[in-house]
Amino acid sequence: LIGWLLFGYRFTGGSCCWEDLYSRRLKYYSLWGAPIFNIAMIQTTSQCNRKCPFCYYGIKRSIPSATMEDDIFKKIIYQLSSIRFTGRVSLFEINEPFTDEKILERIDYAVEKLPLAFHHLMTNGDLITEEKLIYVADRVDRLDFNSYDQNALERNKRYIDIIKEKSVKAAIKHRNHVNRKSYLSRAGHIKKYILTDNIIGR
Repeated sequence: LIGWLLFGYRFTGGSCCWEDLYSRRLKYYSLWGAPIFNIAMIQTTSQCNRKCPFCYYGIKRSIPSATMEDDIFKKIIYQLSSIRFTGRVSLFEINEPFTDEKILERIDYAVEKLPLAFHHLMTNGDLITEEKLIYVADRVDRLDFNSYDQNALERNKRYIDIIKEKSVKAAIKHRNHVNRKSYLSRAGHIKKYILTDNIIGR
C-alpha cells in the first residue's frame, strides 16, 4: 500500500502528482537529512486464494482479478533503485503473492536491482511447491508463513523443516492461526471482531 501511495500507481497503469511531488522534495531530503519511507509494499495481484473471515477477501463476495503490468513494476523498482533504497521491500500487501504467475521473476528482478534493500515475502503456502519455496528462500532475507487450518499447519511445518535443512538465506517465521479466536477488525470493517468500547476493535 505504501508503495502505491508514494508512487501513485494503480493496476491499470499511469501516475499522479505524488510522483512529481516526491521527486521535487528529494533534493531537500538529501540536504536536510529528513527521513523518507522505509517500507515499500508492492501488491502485484488483486487476488488471494483464501476467504478468511478477518480479511478483506473474506468479506467481499467478489474482487476483480488484476495483475500489475511489467513496465509498472519495473518502474517502481527503478525509482527505488534511483534513491538507493535500503528499507524493506515486500512484494505483497493483503494478497497472496503466489497468485502472481510471475512472482519468482519479480523477486529476482527486485533483488538484483535493489541489493541494499531487505527483501521480505509472506505466504499462506497453499499455492507453492517445495522447489519454489527453496528458490525464494535463497533470494529473500525473510520468508513468513501463515497457517489458517490444520492441514496447512502440518504442511507448512514440513515445508519449513525442509527449507531449514537447505541452509537457505532467508530467516523463516511461522504464525499459527489455527486456534486463534480474535483478530484486529481493521478499523471496524470486520464486523465480527469489533468491540463496542473500542473503535479499532479486535
